[in-house]
Amino acid sequence: MREVHIIKATVLSKSMEDCILYSDMPMEEMASDPDFPKKWMMGRAMMLKKGLHLKIIHNVNRPFHEMMLGLEGHIPMYMTGQIAPYYLPQSANDIFLHFLNVSGSAALVGSAIAGYHSQGRYTLTKAKDEVRYYRRQAELLLSRALPLMQIYRSDSQDKFRQYWKKLWQSDHRRMVFGSMPIFTLSEELLLRILHRHNLSNSEIQEITDFWTQYRSHAAKLLREYKISLDVPLLSEEAFHDNPLSLWLSEIYFEKEIVCTYEEYQAHLEQTKAFAAQYQNCSIHLNPTPTFRNISFCVIGSKCVVVSKGKYPAIHFVIHHPKMVQAFRNFIPPLSESDTAIRLETQN
Repeated sequence: MREVHIIKATVLSKSMEDCILYSDMPMEEMASDPDFPKKWMMGRAMMLKKGLHLKIIHNVNRPFHEMMLGLEGHIPMYMTGQIAPYYLPQSANDIFLHFLNVSGSAALVGSAIAGYHSQGRYTLTKAKDEVRYYRRQAELLLSRALPLMQIYRSDSQDKFRQYWKKLWQSDHRRMVFGSMPIFTLSEELLLRILHRHNLSNSEIQEITDFWTQYRSHAAKLLREYKISLDVPLLSEEAFHDNPLSLWLSEIYFEKEIVCTYEEYQAHLEQTKAFAAQYQNCSIHLNPTPTFRNISFCVIGSKCVVVSKGKYPAIHFVIHHPKMVQAFRNFIPPLSESDTAIRLETQN
């Protein structure tokens, strides 16, 4: 794995300068190595753990299966808030391929001819003049790129709440939940869970207002549009290993409201009952949910919203047509790497 060398040089250096990463190299060769995803995730995780910020220029013109491989690896990492994703609006040529990764202390550059990837050449340098040159090249490339996502953190939660309301006005949607959808929960069970956590009256009011609004939006939408729900189906053992919490990321609620297994089972039955009420609502029970702290919602062909549940909540809104299509057809992998789990639970 060629990236190991620049990762090692970057992590061991004193520099905290942002990293700029670009590649239009095919991923097939790397994906053929069954250990590649874990090695790749561990390398990126080391950079993030150091506190580095990564500016990644994605190649969105990859074949569909490569887009899927990239999504599996990047989704948990986006949630750290340390990655800024970009893309080039104009397609790079598909004959002469390039690789350019630059940190504050090293640069790894390479090129290859399409179809002859194994004969490509990659050069690692830590010479200051060369690193400075390649960094300037990376910055110029970044200046031609556009943000791949709109990112809403807690400091922009008011903007996200307004945007979130507009999203419920139209379009079919696919909703893949890491936890359970709060709008399928009964008011009685919701209040029982909230009172068990000894929340203040104002906190309970905030959550119940959100529940009322969310449930109303869903019911209204289902009169004309289809909603597909993907929710976790967990054994008692699996639940106790990683309990579910109420999904409150849309209101950036700071406290974690953990459910009991009995509450989860009741919520699951209420979700089934909710879906049965509406001809336009379908439900898929997933016994092997991949992302327990991440949910995403594909809204027609216009956008996808990827959300982290645990505080501090982060929401990513993606409009690029190929990315929206990739999420619409995304079948999560059966298991996360240990690195991905650590990234999720620590942030």
